[in-house]
Amino acid sequence: MTDDFARAFDDRFASNVMVDTPPVLQIPSMDTPPDPVQPEAPEVTEKQLLLDPQFAAAARDVHLLFEGEPFEGDDQMAARYGIDAIGEFNYNFAGPAGIPGESGISSPGTIGQAAALMTSGSQDQAKSFVYLMDRYDQLPNFTLAGTARMIRGMVADPSVYTGFGTLGAGFLVRKTGATGIKKLLVEIAKRPGTSAAVYTGVEAGAADQLTQGVERKAGIDIDPATGALRTALTAGVAGTMGGGLVKGGEMLARELGPAIGDVISQAGQSAEARMAERGPITDRVMSGADPMEVIDPALAAAGKLARGGSTEAHPNRIATRLPTAVRATENPIDEPLQIGLAESKADPVQFEHNVKIVQDYPNMTEAQSQLPPEQASEEFITHVKDNLLWIHDKIPDETRQRSKLWYDGARAITDKWSAKYNLPDASIAGTLAALSPQMDWYKNVSLAERVITTMANRDVPASKEMIAFAKQLDPKTKKPKLAEKFQPIVDDMLGKTLNDLDSPLKRAIFVRLYDEVNNPRTHNIISPEGDLMETVKRADGSEAGTGWGSFVEITKAVEAVESGGDKAVLTPLMGTQHKVRSFYNNILDPNGPNGDVTIDTHAVAAGLLKPLSGQSTEVHHNFGSAPSIAQRSANWKGATKNSSVTGVQGNYGLYAEAYRRAAQERGILPREMQSITWEAARGLFTDVYKRAKKDGEFVNVKAVDGFWQKYRKGEMTIDEVRDAIEQHAGGINPPTWKQ
Repeated sequence: MTDDFARAFDDRFASNVMVDTPPVLQIPSMDTPPDPVQPEAPEVTEKQLLLDPQFAAAARDVHLLFEGEPFEGDDQMAARYGIDAIGEFNYNFAGPAGIPGESGISSPGTIGQAAALMTSGSQDQAKSFVYLMDRYDQLPNFTLAGTARMIRGMVADPSVYTGFGTLGAGFLVRKTGATGIKKLLVEIAKRPGTSAAVYTGVEAGAADQLTQGVERKAGIDIDPATGALRTALTAGVAGTMGGGLVKGGEMLARELGPAIGDVISQAGQSAEARMAERGPITDRVMSGADPMEVIDPALAAAGKLARGGSTEAHPNRIATRLPTAVRATENPIDEPLQIGLAESKADPVQFEHNVKIVQDYPNMTEAQSQLPPEQASEEFITHVKDNLLWIHDKIPDETRQRSKLWYDGARAITDKWSAKYNLPDASIAGTLAALSPQMDWYKNVSLAERVITTMANRDVPASKEMIAFAKQLDPKTKKPKLAEKFQPIVDDMLGKTLNDLDSPLKRAIFVRLYDEVNNPRTHNIISPEGDLMETVKRADGSEAGTGWGSFVEITKAVEAVESGGDKAVLTPLMGTQHKVRSFYNNILDPNGPNGDVTIDTHAVAAGLLKPLSGQSTEVHHNFGSAPSIAQRSANWKGATKNSSVTGVQGNYGLYAEAYRRAAQERGILPREMQSITWEAARGLFTDVYKRAKKDGEFVNVKAVDGFWQKYRKGEMTIDEVRDAIEQHAGGINPPTWKQ
């Protein structure tokens, strides 16, 4: 749509639109219905409209736009369709399609019609739509037929079903929304240079917000409904299938949320349900397609924001890449660096090498293995994305609704500890993230609190029992439990407090020794909401132990506690691994706008539908690491490349891209897609299943790899492989917190 759309609005139509909408917060009681719009033009009857050939012709144009095919029927039936369509515009704000009216055809609601006009409408169709609205506004305010149209529209509108409790309140909110969109169209007409198709979604939304600020400063009153809807739709519709839709939805929720949060939340949830039912978003944009296919991402984003999301990143979010080379041109402290497909392509040599590695996976067909890097990367991303959607959709909705809360729960833990121990939230998120490599989440939480509680008591001296523990011989290795290289530090520790120890490593050794001597070796299951549950048990019913990772991780955790939440300290402290950096961000800022996603062992397993461990080839390829020679699998053919110039490590960016695309197709956040499928992968490929051995081989790992080898050779279809894996693994077990 070009600025022809703006020129289609003349002063006569602009003068007909109600410009003094009551503020959203002025909600009347049920006994005081809102004043109807009073058009200046003389009233007409429906019979006159049915006999108006121009009205019928305009209705045919609009039908072609909304339905993608010519109207079949005489002029009176076409005119009836036009009346029904504008009725939906007036009374069905958020619904995808209304109940068929007298014409027998259902039309999209307010948002859908506006989306269609501004993305695909021609100049003639825009003029036709203006004429229909102009004439419709001349109908009497209260007629039997008009009331029927109102009821049909409201029944089809999901925003009707809210907690407001009165028809008057809900009606005013929806009517205000429709009027806001009318104002949007008029504003476009007044300023031809700012029609919705001029910019990308984000640029258009930002430009409109700036314009509104100037207008308000000039004394022009813009009520919250009008401002939010105008900005949201300018951004959302102009962005079509891209991020502009989501950004527009966030703008909508931010400005309207305090007044009609329940309406936005309900509309967003309905949009998420429609997106899930539709499945993958196609490349069509409003040409005979459901208009809500374009606008639903905006509504979904608005709904999530109304339920507690955020449009701005936490100030202590860190870059997910850490360029360290002297030749690096990016500043990871000042710039919000991300990792994804675009970043993976920054170094062409690295990109080609890393893509060739995944082309050797049995998950890629022989034909795909011969593709050039650009195409092959897209094929691989699509494969991972489709696997994620398959496993996502296998999970019962009630489980998904809780599984997606993992990072909300981690944030709840962070908030609780921040208040309890008087520490910045960034310090706590850094402590959790620092201890996370190759660490089960339940154990991760327990170890983090052990670090924090020990560090909170800095005046406690090292005891004889702590020193004795460090000297004990391990029954298996016959060596001291603490490595020989740390023994000199232990020898000098007796009687000293944390305040006496002059390095983070020494304090880390103190923390571990104190914990080993004074705290129980058990830990608890953590619910998705962040609550402590029962003690973790082994398969035989005994209590699971709580072992520490390396002193590299413990030392970083100590430094995170002592960082004061300083981003300049935490940025290098979290290291070069995208997983740790993203995990920190997901804990600190779970509803932030950056799309950070944590790709760990289970996330790779979910994307490839394979029973993987921390030493699996594919996991090392994701991280950009390499196993020791003794631990290399038979399928090890070399490591992925890393770049200290860009900070890109391994193939993490390809998986991150797949998770973001999968999340977009289901109307959820990338970190929500990750936590849902993370739980599912653990339930499908249990530890018992992965560790099953026969004749020295992991038999189940080998069986699954065999299915994928047949897929690569064209002997099994993708659906057959997925079904075979599910059957062989015995289905997806429920999460431990639900058992």
